[in-house]
Amino acid sequence: VISFGSPMVGGCKFADSFRYQEKIGKLRHARIHNNRDVVAHLPMKIMYDIEGGSTYQHVGIGINLRGKNPLLSCIYESRPTITYACSESPIKAYLRAIWDNPFFKMPFFHNIKYNHTLHEHQQRLTRGIELLKRDGKDSLSSKTLDEIYRDIAFRPTVALT
Repeated sequence: VISFGSPMVGGCKFADSFRYQEKIGKLRHARIHNNRDVVAHLPMKIMYDIEGGSTYQHVGIGINLRGKNPLLSCIYESRPTITYACSESPIKAYLRAIWDNPFFKMPFFHNIKYNHTLHEHQQRLTRGIELLKRDGKDSLSSKTLDEIYRDIAFRPTVALT
């Protein structure tokens, strides 16, 4: 499954079931989202679930596409980041929920409609792959989703950035 700019769809029990299906090889998910896309941070996760921390969680491989910063793009352009939504302690999941609050991720109002378009996803993904190839670190177009899972999700220790 490949999704673009999708919101969170389930809680901790859903995420645990999803990760089990990934572990046994029945399911793979690449969640591609633009940085500062408010939809990818919905629904708001303000409720606390004692068993899993946050009431909504992302699942699968997350590919965060960053846009050009007009002030810094002449010096440095951000590369896409690839992470895996592994299980977390309830406290860590809740703290992440606070950090991922849509209000903290909201772009300037004139950019809201651009950050969620498929055209913007395509432009950022294409530019990100170009930058990674230039750096000799292309892990997006040169690997299959199974290989990305093997390298990121199924390592003995997974660190989210």
